[in-house]
Amino acid sequence: MTVPLMPVGAGTEQSLVTDKHNISQDNDDCNPFAGVKLRVAENDKRMNGIHPNKGNVTDLTLNDLYSLSFKKKPAVIEGLLYPGVYILAGAPKVGKSFLAAQIAYHVSMGVPLWDLKVTHGDVLYFALEDDFERLQKRMSTMFGVEGTDRLSFCITSRTIGNGLEEQMEHFIGGHPDTNLIIIDTLQKVRENTGEGYSYASDYEFVSALKHFADTKGICILVVHHTRKQKAADIYETISGTTGILGSADGAMVLHKENRTDITAELSVVGRDMPDQKFRLERNPGTLCWEKLEQQIETFERKIHPELMKVVCMLAGEKNEWRGSPAELVEESEAEVAPNIITKLLNVNSSELKNQFGIEYETGRTSDSRWIHLTRIPHENDSNDSNDG
Repeated sequence: MTVPLMPVGAGTEQSLVTDKHNISQDNDDCNPFAGVKLRVAENDKRMNGIHPNKGNVTDLTLNDLYSLSFKKKPAVIEGLLYPGVYILAGAPKVGKSFLAAQIAYHVSMGVPLWDLKVTHGDVLYFALEDDFERLQKRMSTMFGVEGTDRLSFCITSRTIGNGLEEQMEHFIGGHPDTNLIIIDTLQKVRENTGEGYSYASDYEFVSALKHFADTKGICILVVHHTRKQKAADIYETISGTTGILGSADGAMVLHKENRTDITAELSVVGRDMPDQKFRLERNPGTLCWEKLEQQIETFERKIHPELMKVVCMLAGEKNEWRGSPAELVEESEAEVAPNIITKLLNVNSSELKNQFGIEYETGRTSDSRWIHLTRIPHENDSNDSNDG
């Protein structure tokens, strides 16, 4: 660990024996220290924030990236919220805080939102424009009096860069299962400098929140306002400069054609997920937003045809496989080198799980790489129902 990158051909004598064995075809990668480099790079980002130390760069080559298998963090709300920073914007009194409260309640209770799967976790809600009496009335109107200790409210906070991070850190320390923090509203946690906001200041402010969210592996949902001026792109109505959306991982804009309408449109955009629109209706009794319709951009990543041979290998009665990359190539009859099949598995691990229900694990012994594939049983699978 003290010398992670050994010199090639300079630290030892070259063997007099000619070995025709091609290392690059037998190993999953050409650099077994890619994982070490990744940890150094992530630690540098964690320690130095959004501005790394001057002159200090930890790089990963493209081969390094392909040799790594990344565990995708679970969505807070599938298809809607993921770890990172998201903006929820809308006109004043359009119902943003009610939607934010609905999201907070469903996550803290582990209950699906509009048929979208939710990851159960602790939630901290900074309701900075409310008091506790109003929160009590709103939550009881929306959800009755069935409560939970996994949803906490604060009505005051420090500003970003001046204590807010420490407040969030303290809460997470006492609630290690926290996966969502809601800040309502953004303006309340910005330091008032008395000057107008620029692209640089907007970008840096949201980037500071993103750095905290990424470091902790949580989602921070920030409630914000839209401008009165209309725009061809709904996301251009978000108040402030484009630096806010540019530095965030995603955004949701809640929009009504007329203020008296009980229906609204929620436009959603984000990194690594398709664009979508929800048509919502406000329940007059509970004031909750109910889904009427969902439009989603259709996109499905294609799996490499040689990797599909591995999928087919696990499509029958075989539910589990373990061995080396070379053994996997031989048994699946994939027409690629062992190091290529490993890289294909690394790059497509999420698609294997989501589209085909195949869990992928990999690791190294002292001298070789192992691969473990497991087919996750479908909820409707049974001993008598697999004949088809």
